[in-house]
Amino acid sequence: MADRDKAERILLVGSGGREDALAHAMRKSALCERLHCAPGNPGIARWAEIVALDVNNHASVVQWCADNAITLIVIGPDGIIADGLADPLRDAGFNVFAPSKDASQIEASKAFAKSAMARFGIRRLGIRCSRIISALKPSNLYANWAHLLL
Repeated sequence: MADRDKAERILLVGSGGREDALAHAMRKSALCERLHCAPGNPGIARWAEIVALDVNNHASVVQWCADNAITLIVIGPDGIIADGLADPLRDAGFNVFAPSKDASQIEASKAFAKSAMARFGIRRLGIRCSRIISALKPSNLYANWAHLLL
């Protein structure tokens, strides 16, 4: 069997609609030997074995993957990607389908994205980043700016 044809033991990270669609598609593949999902949901349980795994505890995810001979990790949620789960998994030698924490900033941080666009001369809408606004409580922001949403 060629390396590209080997059966995969997959951990899918996430619990939303995106992960449900990914689980369904992966389960259909002849290359999928086992499919696990954490944290998952009842809908995803139709396609994958749900595992009780704290995906915010990166060390425990790495250990679980090693203990269960996982060959591929697919990370769906943007927040978990931006938190950097892919990095320690890659460092441990796993194949990971997700960008690194640094690479995810282009999507996760609008300030980073706008700054990068400005640096490389890419046209964009204007933006100002303010530490004062980010320090305000969301409820105060909503109360003061709700009229702009109407």
